[in-house]
Amino acid sequence: MNLLLDTNIFVFISRNPKLKLLSTIINPDNRQLYVSVVTLAELRSIALQNNWTKEKWDFI
Repeated sequence: MNLLLDTNIFVFISRNPKLKLLSTIINPDNRQLYVSVVTLAELRSIALQNNWTKEKWDFI
């Protein structure tokens, strides 16, 4: 089963960067991950509104 990640998952990960959530909790079986174009646009909007650094954006 593949996984489609929504904006809320990325926002949570961005607020908790030290947690290995993606590999240990969200996707422990290392399945194919997908992100919709809507999620990418929402993340870009959030990043611009909150003045995310390049490092934070790269992390996400």
